[in-house]
Order: sequence, then C-alpha cells, then structure tokens
Amino acid sequence: MHFIFSFTVLFQRGTIFFESPSCERIKEVEMDRNLKNDLCQKFAIVGSVLILFAGTWAQALEVKPYGRLKFSSITATQKVMSFSKETHSAITHAGQTASTPEAQKKYDESARSTFQTQQSRLGLNVSEGDNLKGKVEIDFVDFNQSTHGAGNQFRIRQGYIEYGFGDFTLTGGQKWITFSGVVPHTYNIVQASFYSGNSGFIGQELSLKWNASEAFTLYGALGARGKNTTATQTKQELGYLPALTLRGDVHLGMGLVGFAAIYGKMNNEDLDTNTSSTFEDSTSYAYKVFTDLKFSVLNLKSEIFYGENTEDLALLALAGSNYSNANKRSVQTYGGFLSLSTALGEKSSVWAGYGMAQHNKASEVIAANGLSRNELIRLGADYAAKENFKFFLELTHFQTQYVATTDADEKATVAELGMNLTF
Repeated sequence: MHFIFSFTVLFQRGTIFFESPSCERIKEVEMDRNLKNDLCQKFAIVGSVLILFAGTWAQALEVKPYGRLKFSSITATQKVMSFSKETHSAITHAGQTASTPEAQKKYDESARSTFQTQQSRLGLNVSEGDNLKGKVEIDFVDFNQSTHGAGNQFRIRQGYIEYGFGDFTLTGGQKWITFSGVVPHTYNIVQASFYSGNSGFIGQELSLKWNASEAFTLYGALGARGKNTTATQTKQELGYLPALTLRGDVHLGMGLVGFAAIYGKMNNEDLDTNTSSTFEDSTSYAYKVFTDLKFSVLNLKSEIFYGENTEDLALLALAGSNYSNANKRSVQTYGGFLSLSTALGEKSSVWAGYGMAQHNKASEVIAANGLSRNELIRLGADYAAKENFKFFLELTHFQTQYVATTDADEKATVAELGMNLTF
C-alpha cells in the first residue's frame, strides 16, 4: 500500500511500521538534516493515522464501487442542442437554424459528428448494517466542451445519506428529487427525455419515505427551490419556505403506478433588483402521474405532467418556463412520454419511445427564439457480448418549435452507436 512519498506498510506482530524510500531521496535536495528528519517523521505519523483510520473505517462500513463506462459515436443531421449548449454531450432538441447570412445558414444546416465518453459515471455505495447508507456519484459531462479530451472536469451528480428506522427512511443530500418518477429506456442517460416529456431532476433535498404497506409507499420532502450556481443569493434562497413535495407509489403485481406534486414560492418582492417595488411573489408547481409496468417480456414506462413556472424549480420540463418579473407573467407547461422495451432472446433488447413537452400559449409568454414545443421519437437496440458489456445503436428524431416569425420548426435526426460497460 503506497501513499505520498512512497510509504510502504509493514505488519509485524500487530504493529504497523512504515518505510519511506523517498526519505533517502530527500538527500538530493539541499536542506537541513533536521528538517529532513522532521519531514520524514511527519509523513510517517500522517500515514499511520490514515492507515489506522482506514482499518477502523473498513471494519464498520461496507464500500461498493459501481459505475458505467460508455463510449459512443454521435452523428446529427444538423445543429443540435444539449439543453442550452450547442454540443453533443446530452442532446435534447434540434437547434435553431438561420436563414441569413448564407454562411451561418450553411453552418447550422450542416451534418456533424463526434466521439463521446462524457456520460460515463463512477460511484460509491456505502453502508453500515441494514439501515445506514450513503452514495457519492460523479460523471464527466461538461456541456461547455463539444469534443472533450484529457483534463475534462467531472461533476458531482449525487451525494447523500440514507437512514432507515422501522417502516421509515430519512434521506438527505443531493439526489434525484422525490418528484422524479421514472426515466425512459435510452442510452442517452443524461438527456433521459428532459425537455421532451420527463420532469424532475437532481437537487438538494430532505425526504421521508414511509412503507405504509406492501402495496403503497408515501413520500414527503423539503427541498431547495431550484438551483442557483451563482455567488449571489436570489429568489431560490429568499424566504423561509422550501419547496414541498408529496408522492405516492402504488405497487401492483406488474409494477407501479405513482403520482407526485411539488410546490415552491419565490420571494421576488425581496430581490435587490426590485428598485421600483413593482415585482410580485410567484408560485411554481407541477404534478404528474407515472408508471413502470411489466407485461411478460414487455416493459412500459410513462409520465404525464402539468406545471407552472417549472424551471424556477429546475425540473427540466422545458426551457423558458420561468416567471417574468418584468411582465408579471407565469408560464404553464405540459407534456409526457411513453417508452416500451422488450427482450429479443437472452442477449438482445429493443426499445421505442415518444416524448413531448409544450408551453401553453407560447407565443404570448415566451420571448422570441425561445422554445415553444419539443418532440422526440426514439428507436434503439443493444446486444450483450457479456453480461455487463453491451453494444448499442439508438436513433432519435427531434422536432422542435421555436417562437419566431420564420424557420420556427426544426428537425434533426441523431444516431448514436457505442458500447457500454457497467460494474
């Protein structure tokens, strides 16, 4: 076992000793002998503490790594977007193309392709006994990089603690919020039909789960009102009341049917930008029904949602669904998805899906060139060369409408061919 300065751990008669070859190499550096000895002693002490702590910790906690290594080639017929960025990181919709000038039109309408490993992810599941668990998960998605390479940053997706007592489970941290229901069948696991029928993403939350019976599970949660990545607090933080969530899952013999609702109040009146005292507080909410059912070899997942100012809660239902202080205007959004998957023998499966999200009266409430409606149709198949290693092909067709006077409707087809290793 090696640490900084190449510590070697020796176990003799229950005692831990350290050898540090690097201490001899310190002679190559001109320094006082006492300073060198002092450094070696400090390194040994720190190493001893780390080893003793690790030994004690390992006896108490069970740590299981997991992950997904995904590599794929992605080709699109024209400009496409990954949420608000013009990259292939997690394609959500067709990009808006220009009619003039000619060079811009040619660029927007040109086919494009890249290779990606950004959606790979790594995680650790930690547990102590049956009632204390934790999770830390990262991935390599960076929406600011079209084709990433060495030095790509990673992002923390999840990090939470879960404690069970009796029929209850208390969970706190950054996680899939309780409002999240199910995700469709896809290898575009970061997009996961957001902006096209899915709603409810990762956020900061404290939730309580009650296993009321074998047939019913009830959830309640207090959470952050959306996401604020700036160094200035804003309507997401102002006020005492967090976002409130209620969810219920009905467990059937063939799967589950669930419902969920979320509500948050935004204190716009207290913003420092309210210099004219004309801002008004706003509300954000959403509710939905979702299913995850199995019929023999067929798996059906679905969701239907409706909400108001959903992006103030960072639900990723469809960009633009934010309350406007300038116009005192709320935005209603609705949509849903349907996803079917079935096995073809022991090693292959195929899936198909449809999703849609739309703003109500978009031309009246969404600014020019903003998203109005987005649809997708998805077809895919995979083959398991080994139990945890698969080749896959997925085709997705996007039809995206913008609030604009010309070229409002955009169509793009995306082909993703790749391989996926899970562990």
